Amino acid sequence: MNTKLTLSVDDDIIHQAKQYAKLRRVSLSKLIGNYLKSLSSNNKKHNVRRQLSLEVRNLKGAVKIDNASFDYKKELHKALEKKYL
Repeated sequence: MNTKLTLSVDDDIIHQAKQYAKLRRVSLSKLIGNYLKSLSSNNKKHNVRRQLSLEVRNLKGAVKIDNASFDYKKELHKALEKKYL
């Protein structure tokens, strides 16, 4: 059963979320629903994500990048465009 939910979110965040959802060819409602579902401690995928994030956290510092010239948002955007377009 679906229930309507009203949220108050900054316009910029909504715009970015819509772009993110569009790149993944999913509705914003589905995207948010999946996120909320992932928060459930009963969700097995959540436990896998938590474990993965701990592993990824342990990799912090393994790669050195010149922070002055590296724009991770720009690089992420390019990678997502390449993958989905």
